[in-house]
Amino acid sequence: MKQFCILLVDLFKFFKETMIPEFYKTEFYKKFYKGSLRTLVVILRDFPDILIESSFLLVENIPPKFNQFRNMILSAFPKTMQPPDPFKAAEMKVESKEEFKVIPGNLFNFEQRLYDIKLNDEIYQYLTQKGDMNKIYFRNICSKFLIKDERDEIHINYPVLNSFVLFVPWMIYKREQDPQKQNELR
Repeated sequence: MKQFCILLVDLFKFFKETMIPEFYKTEFYKKFYKGSLRTLVVILRDFPDILIESSFLLVENIPPKFNQFRNMILSAFPKTMQPPDPFKAAEMKVESKEEFKVIPGNLFNFEQRLYDIKLNDEIYQYLTQKGDMNKIYFRNICSKFLIKDERDEIHINYPVLNSFVLFVPWMIYKREQDPQKQNELR
């Protein structure tokens, strides 16, 4: 499964590198795009677990204008799960469903990305400490979401932000599973 994910990431990187206006209007590029889209439809229908487990890594590498690819990847759900009816959302009790209590598998190593820049410790300190120190931790955490490019322009560091979005609920879930550490988080 991991090898297939790597192939899809390489495909998306190819699309990113060839996003030159005069090239993507050619007949070859249009057919290649359609073929890639059809391949993704087959994967979505027959092997949705590949897209589910690698969704964060795939979405992170999709070119900005490829909304169809992004929507297809994010719409994947396990074959064993019945998708909820959007017209009966008010009646649905998420807390009572066992399938919502299980963390899905993930090929994306979000923890390592945060450990590398020492953000995991600051997040933990922010969630467990009380008082004036929280302002410092909050500023430090937010500063890691920004990067400067070669022209000194500030941009959002999406890989770190994506890792943060996955790490916080995962950490809270782990703390809830450990009775000794349940009271540590506010």
